[in-house]
Amino acid sequence: MSKDAYILIPTRALMCEDVPHGRILHGKGEMHPDRLPIFFSLVEEAFDRWHKVMGDMAPAIYSQYHTLLGRIRDLQNQIERVLESDDESFFEHRNELGEMLCGFDSLMDHFANAFKSPSNLRNFYFNIASRLRSTVEAVLGE
Repeated sequence: MSKDAYILIPTRALMCEDVPHGRILHGKGEMHPDRLPIFFSLVEEAFDRWHKVMGDMAPAIYSQYHTLLGRIRDLQNQIERVLESDDESFFEHRNELGEMLCGFDSLMDHFANAFKSPSNLRNFYFNIASRLRSTVEAVLGE
């Protein structure tokens, strides 16, 4: 493929527009914490779709698939730990959560930066990270 070659990107599929409740990933600002399980289910769907598209072009992309998926699931579990924690472990869990959110931000940046265009696809991935961070900050009162 030449340097200037273009391929068609299945933007609607990558952005989960065909998935029930997929619009949750497109919303702005914080969500109610009760929406987090469905949000993470949708994040996993977007994760799988990104890997399918990118894996067709570069199969080596799958080398870290399970590690990265595990980090997303660990983040969800950590959020639940923080929300349920009411003892001295709260601050420890909260600090770990902050580090994990930074890792999630980086992952979504990586997904977005895989595409030069369209901008709405890039913004979709940036928005996922922003929406999760806004939700966590609102719940924790930051």
